[in-house]
Amino acid sequence: MSWKSVTRGMYAALMVLALCAACHSLTGTGEDLQRSVREYSRMLRWQEGGEAVTRFVQPRHQPDYLKRPSGEGAPHIVDYRVGTVSWLSPGSVAVIPVELDYYLLPSATVKTVVDSQEWRYTEGQGWQITSPPPEFH
Repeated sequence: MSWKSVTRGMYAALMVLALCAACHSLTGTGEDLQRSVREYSRMLRWQEGGEAVTRFVQPRHQPDYLKRPSGEGAPHIVDYRVGTVSWLSPGSVAVIPVELDYYLLPSATVKTVVDSQEWRYTEGQGWQITSPPPEFH
């Protein structure tokens, strides 16, 4: 076996390891995204909207979320369903449709809104929402 063959073999092995590491980090990031989306939705469901916004919405978008009515005028989320992730940029930007079932007092009629959430991954910040809040009517 020549030195050239050994070098090529080592190079190929390193490339395979690098590709595996890249795929693993995307999978981990995808799992982190799913956890973030579910935790954000759960917090909305249990009327923890202020904390959810602070944890999961990019700071420049937080005022839009926080100016929503609170207390009696706030939407009361009764259920949610998380849709399929669409990657705009694998591992860093994704769009996820989330169906939110809610009612607004004094009505008891449950309505559904589809919140098309754009999430962006930033090192040190994790996954954060970069899209505007849904309209509850």
